Amino acid sequence: MKRSRYFLMLLIAVLSTWLVTQRSVAAPAGRFAAHIAAVTRALEHGSFALNTWMVNTQVGRRVDPALLRHCAGFTLRVLNPGAIDGLVASGIALAAGRPSIYLTPRRDELPWFLREADGAYPGQVAVKTDNSVRGIVLHPRRVRPVPIAHDTFMGCLMTSLSKAQYAEARTHLAAISQALQTHCGSSRNFCEALRIKSSADFDPPSVALRHDVTAVRSSKRCVFYVYSRAPVGSGMWVETGVALGAGKHCLFLVPDRGALPPCLRGRSLPPHVRIVVYGTHARLMHLLATHPRQLLH
Repeated sequence: MKRSRYFLMLLIAVLSTWLVTQRSVAAPAGRFAAHIAAVTRALEHGSFALNTWMVNTQVGRRVDPALLRHCAGFTLRVLNPGAIDGLVASGIALAAGRPSIYLTPRRDELPWFLREADGAYPGQVAVKTDNSVRGIVLHPRRVRPVPIAHDTFMGCLMTSLSKAQYAEARTHLAAISQALQTHCGSSRNFCEALRIKSSADFDPPSVALRHDVTAVRSSKRCVFYVYSRAPVGSGMWVETGVALGAGKHCLFLVPDRGALPPCLRGRSLPPHVRIVVYGTHARLMHLLATHPRQLLH
């Protein structure tokens, strides 16, 4: 009798655990299905504009890191983007392991980093060129902590520059890196542009994406350098989203605020975000030579 009661209690415990597990799996799947349904309706009704995004069941109005880090689904519609908030939002959702869809007529309309994002993060990311999300099934990815490996992650708009501009930008980045080491105690700097001499030497997009997402997450702080005044769509804005989502201290060196995504142009920014408008390249180099600590703190 006692043995029968013991096995009955054991069976009840196993069934209870199974039911809890099923509910925990079904809940995210149900919320993602609701996201797919909302995106489908928005596409059919023409309310999902190009270069905007949807998070959960709503069109994104502003970049909200807390919402994006915990959303059930994120979808970005992209066509030859400039420096748009959607790229920043995509970086936050991607690094947080949130199911993400990128809708684009052609993969080369995406920034370099995102062109093979579905290969870099299979099961979490889908890239679609037919403007349809029906039948897509994605799941959240468990994101594990990473140890700090770098003092400063240095990002730069790379793919949009000519050969001459790329070479000049590398001299600026080398000066920034040297100033960080000499005057700011940042001896372990990660900068992909200093490793790669030309755009012809870029890693495949899927490799570059995973590599740089990890590098941002494993850095104490980030410095993002913008070479051009034009608001250019770039993987650097995806890196920016990764950094903002992780709460990293971020410094943006820009020639003009107009080169930034709209979410970074305002005056009310988080305390860990700092914008420095340097004006001209000559003035940037002058500031690095004369006031490096004030510029890069």
